[in-house]
Amino acid sequence: MEHCRLTAHVGTLTVAAIDSIIERGVVSDWIELRAAALARPKVFADLRRLCQLRSAELYDPFVDGHRAWLAYMDSAMTKDENCSMLRQAFTDSGGQL
Repeated sequence: MEHCRLTAHVGTLTVAAIDSIIERGVVSDWIELRAAALARPKVFADLRRLCQLRSAELYDPFVDGHRAWLAYMDSAMTKDENCSMLRQAFTDSGGQL
């Protein structure tokens, strides 16, 4: 899926693009975001900051995905090589495989 606000450098994710992936992405997009976050500390930091901010928004209909990411980053991200826990977080937050 093409997500809004990718910068001119292919593969460079802006905070808005990360937000778009969480809100509107499919599970393969989430898996790609995980790989980018593990490979690039800036993406990881942006992802964490975004999820912390959005998780504080009580009435946002997309907040479940951000909360799922925050919990995943804190508990299983580095150990989840086959992405099974990420897939579960995706479905638990309302996504459909």
